[in-house]
Amino acid sequence: MNYRKRRGVPAPLRSAHVMIVEDDPDHAELARRTIADQDGASAVTWFAEGAAALEHLRAAVAGGTGGSGESVPLPDLVLLNLRPGRRDGIDVLAEIKHDPA
Repeated sequence: MNYRKRRGVPAPLRSAHVMIVEDDPDHAELARRTIADQDGASAVTWFAEGAAALEHLRAAVAGGTGGSGESVPLPDLVLLNLRPGRRDGIDVLAEIKHDPA
């Protein structure tokens, strides 16, 4: 039986795109698996560095394409580690907030 139906939780209207910004691959995989366990249809994109995540977001807003030629999706949710590697997550969050796009 579907967990959502048993617990009275409505199923999502559509699958979500979740961006994970986490420098530890094990933590990122744990988050990805947790999301997949709740809603196997959600797409998850992982970045180990905030700079790469910002580049992805800018490409998505600009309507850019990835290396495969597919359009870059804008995430519905960003899970951001506040201390991911070289770039502080708080700085990344501030840049996302103040970016005019």
